[in-house]
Amino acid sequence: MYTPVDVWNRIDVVTPPIQAYGKRKQNLYEPPLMKFAMSNSIEVTTVPEEGIRSWLLPQHYQTPSPTNILLTASFGHILPSSHLQMFESNRALNVHPSLLPKYRGASPIQYALMNQDEITGVSIQNLSDRGADTGALYKQQEFAIPPNSTFETLLSPLATLGGELLVQTLEGLLAGTLESIPQTEVGKSRARKISHELGALNWNKLNASMVYARYRAISHQQSLHTFLPPAPLTPSSHSSDVILTGLFDISLPPAPVPFPTKSSQQPSSKTDLLPGQTFYSKAQNALVVQTVSGQVLVGSVHVAKRSNRVDARQAWLGWKDQGRITDGFVQFVSPPGSE
Repeated sequence: MYTPVDVWNRIDVVTPPIQAYGKRKQNLYEPPLMKFAMSNSIEVTTVPEEGIRSWLLPQHYQTPSPTNILLTASFGHILPSSHLQMFESNRALNVHPSLLPKYRGASPIQYALMNQDEITGVSIQNLSDRGADTGALYKQQEFAIPPNSTFETLLSPLATLGGELLVQTLEGLLAGTLESIPQTEVGKSRARKISHELGALNWNKLNASMVYARYRAISHQQSLHTFLPPAPLTPSSHSSDVILTGLFDISLPPAPVPFPTKSSQQPSSKTDLLPGQTFYSKAQNALVVQTVSGQVLVGSVHVAKRSNRVDARQAWLGWKDQGRITDGFVQFVSPPGSE
């Protein structure tokens, strides 16, 4: 978008503000667009703490003009009608990373991965005050999702595709050769914001591929977690919220090593365990967790109220010391509100 100067002569950028994150808020997250704009001497304003309705358009855009265009991409805010009215109907555009009307909403990439879609895409739409992501479409193109994609690995190629489609749209609008097509309501779906509840794993509902897909889709922003009950023979013990990291679907090639056999004194059958039942595999240096169908490997965990993540072996030895292991297993249970 920045390189083809034949489609613009002035750019102003608005982004969310720099945000502190992490323990004690010691780390700062600077939006990538803010970094890019500042490195190219482009004027940047940020959304006020009071919200987008408190943000004032730059002076240059406060009078409607056919040469002004509003562009949004993964902005995270719904612009009020008072802002949209400053732009002509075909001069307020949004780059949306899905094949609209599928996955209208805040998290289209995450839902495409969670639902194990093989195809996603990018849409260029009009911004509409009649509902989020319901505007008429100018451009749309499919994108095949590579196997084992994560949110991070899928974001970059979709952003590149979105930039190419946006430039094509602007060139078509400038030439007067591009018309929009109203969105159909057939096949519409919502991609709501990723909640804490989505990270809570329900072992009685999710199979291995679904757990692994959810891990690839949302673990960058929401940890996957489960619940470890108190040790049955230790009255002083308490339940723990356990964050699972380093997940892998054991049925997917290439598996790290073959599934443990009876010779290693670990269960060999993939069907004789209860959902949530978990054992440690020394050969794989991982926890093996039974889902409603299939198993996932867990390379490391972070137990709530502890500062450091530990690998599977350390976690297992700790649970052994705490008396949580019964007949070679611990039993993870689904947290309240899990999906």
